[in-house]
Amino acid sequence: MTENSEYTPPKVWTWNKPSGGSFANINRPIAG
Repeated sequence: MTENSEYTPPKVWTWNKPSGGSFANINRPIAG
């Protein structure tokens, strides 16, 4: 995980802007 600059995670995996419906809760670092 050293090539973060080249690797662009999908919108569903972005914690900053979760736009994946049910996936947003799963990808969120906060469990609750």
